[in-house]
Amino acid sequence: MKDFNDLFKKVQNEYGLTLIEVLASVVLLTIIITTFITIMIQSTQINYTSETMVDATYIAQTEMEKVYSKTKQEQYSIDFNDIQKAMEDIDYSYLEEQKFRKTAEETDYHILVEFKQLEEPTHENMNQIIIKVYEKVINDKSRRAQMENVLLWEAK
Repeated sequence: MKDFNDLFKKVQNEYGLTLIEVLASVVLLTIIITTFITIMIQSTQINYTSETMVDATYIAQTEMEKVYSKTKQEQYSIDFNDIQKAMEDIDYSYLEEQKFRKTAEETDYHILVEFKQLEEPTHENMNQIIIKVYEKVINDKSRRAQMENVLLWEAK
């Protein structure tokens, strides 16, 4: 009988888990899984943000090149009517005081182009151009890219 009791105690101690051990392992697994899920969500958000910034910067660069190309094709003056005609030629619509707007056809980005007079221009046909690319709606929170340049409006 003594051998049976010793064997029973060994079986109880060597095999099986207590409720505390099970709970501890569940808590550890939960902490580990929560950490990985949080990291994955943050990396997805960062990836999306960087992707939209790259796309918006590409669109801004493309539009800047279109406007630059337009300044080299024909002779324009700094007169706003000439600038408006040039911008309409590349599919921009007039918005307000020297501002033009366009929606990129392949994406939902909105492009806002603004012309400003330089305070001390070195040439009479020079002005500053600011291109802003917005996502979905035009407000400061949805702006994804901005480019600025100074253009000389004349053909070569």
